[in-house]
Amino acid sequence: VSVTPVSAASGFTDVKESDWFYQSVSTVAGQGIINGYTDGTFRPNNTVTYGEFLSMAMKATGDEIEDTRQPGDHWSVSFYNHGIEKGFYNSSQISKSDLTKPIDRGYMAVVISGILGDDLKLSEAETKTLKKNLSADSD
Repeated sequence: VSVTPVSAASGFTDVKESDWFYQSVSTVAGQGIINGYTDGTFRPNNTVTYGEFLSMAMKATGDEIEDTRQPGDHWSVSFYNHGIEKGFYNSSQISKSDLTKPIDRGYMAVVISGILGDDLKLSEAETKTLKKNLSADSD
């Protein structure tokens, strides 16, 4: 039986005190903003999905997040719904079907801007253009 040591401060088996991101991960883990994976890892090199980012962003607001999941829903749908209810973004900008997809930096900015109170209300045409440009940039 092999035992992988867990860093006491971060709580993750793959985050070492010598990692440049150690303090940040430890801080947000301690505040309950990130939980990592069920196997005890953080997976610092993974791509972040919409669902993961919305989970972190909504937890960072300090708001009480109501569990609105229905059977078969993605695990992060309550965070998604909370952002919609608060007006941080709308369903034409981010849809429930996006929750498992990698999130682009542009959409991270949309969410953060909404949380900060910037009244970023994109028209449907602007949303389509943003999606087109972001997908072209990722090619």
